[in-house]
Amino acid sequence: MDTVTLLKASASTDAGIGHALPPESPMPMPQQSLWIPRKRAAAPGTGPGTIALRRSIVFAASLGMTGVAAYEMYEVVQVGGLTFLEGIVLGLFVVLFAWIALSFISTLVGFVVALIGPERALGIDTRAPLPKLASRTALLLPTYNEVPHRVASRLQAIYEQVEQTGRIAHFDFYVLSDSTDPDVWLAEEAAFLTLRERTGSDRIYYRHRSRNIARKSGNIGEWVRRFGGRYDHMLGRFGYECPAVGFAFDVGRVLAVMESQGVAVALPGPDFFIIDFTREKTAALSLARRLRDRGASVARDILTRELPESLDYARAQRARRVLVVGSPRTEPEQLLVLDLAGGGEQTLSIRDVLEQPHRHFADMEERGDA
Repeated sequence: MDTVTLLKASASTDAGIGHALPPESPMPMPQQSLWIPRKRAAAPGTGPGTIALRRSIVFAASLGMTGVAAYEMYEVVQVGGLTFLEGIVLGLFVVLFAWIALSFISTLVGFVVALIGPERALGIDTRAPLPKLASRTALLLPTYNEVPHRVASRLQAIYEQVEQTGRIAHFDFYVLSDSTDPDVWLAEEAAFLTLRERTGSDRIYYRHRSRNIARKSGNIGEWVRRFGGRYDHMLGRFGYECPAVGFAFDVGRVLAVMESQGVAVALPGPDFFIIDFTREKTAALSLARRLRDRGASVARDILTRELPESLDYARAQRARRVLVVGSPRTEPEQLLVLDLAGGGEQTLSIRDVLEQPHRHFADMEERGDA
């Protein structure tokens, strides 16, 4: 355990590689029952108008082929009378042939449409430069007692492919460990430190859970509850259900299309979005901790950019309020509060907000007393 403690300390304090985890930005993730019916989200308008006709052709052709094959098979086995076992063989033949016929017709129709049909590329021009992204994405790699250097190698390959797109600033990478073998755990931390040194990136993070609750779903859920408020999308590896693609070099285009098509499910944004232009960032950290203690969800802008760009990002995050520290319009001990939901702005003392946040944000008083 002493070795584990030392490795954790080095991962979080080594100035050369940064912190093992970013500041937390909680997001609620309530458990949902699979037995409760839910209204299906409307499909985006990307499908062809003749999709019903195409499906009818595929199923009709498959049934036709199956019917012909079933008749020919029947003619073979019915010679001398159809026995019970021959009937079973005929039934199994029909089921298996129908499966093969459906796959064959579907592939054939898809090939013909791709060959002579109109191009339907979801608005993705692979020859054009990558579009500008307005969202942030987390790519999660859950692991459980796997070989650490193989996990690190996969992550490095994905990281380098995304880096080549020039959009690396919009992506963070997490290794979410549920490993129970102490030797594997130690090797994971060592591999994480080595990977950070090799890539020179502070966008690669590592988290190990001390208790493997709910296995993989609990692993993802714990991450969402702690850090989900920082991101618009997740790309989950190893079976997690969320928008994902197979190759990292097309992630940028896919996310741009998702934004233009409105595919992403609307989620409640954070109560507060903190922008800190000071060098130390201590005010932002203190405000975030204090507001979260009062039950508010808080996100921080971790990129260095102009205020209008940060405000655009806060609106895209659906934040209710923006707290600006270090604005030219305020004194050093003050912050600027911008109400994105209701409009208006005000200047407050940072100290007053830290001591009594409910005096300035009425909705927090109800939450704190609940």
